Amino acid sequence: MDRSQQIIKEILKELKDELVGAVWTEFELKFTNSHNEFFDRLLKDHPELTPNEMKMCALIRMNMSSKEISSIIHHTPASVDVARSRIRKKLGMAMDESLVKKLMAY
Repeated sequence: MDRSQQIIKEILKELKDELVGAVWTEFELKFTNSHNEFFDRLLKDHPELTPNEMKMCALIRMNMSSKEISSIIHHTPASVDVARSRIRKKLGMAMDESLVKKLMAY
């Protein structure tokens, strides 16, 4: 790959990252308006959750599948499943408990 192709690739990645950030900001605003205090209550009970895990929790709360979430956050469904597992662990849940139901309580 020559230098100009590399520069174009980097620009496209930056544009994609900015678009994802803008889309997330819009989603977060709309989600917060319809699900009052979700982020505040969840973070209060589980301060160890990272910002990305908080985003994932919002998407999971909407009962989205790993495939749907992966298309939004541009990760593989397998990596979304790993993230779900980590969130379950941080929330102190067993693997057979419903993460959606747990997050709906917030």
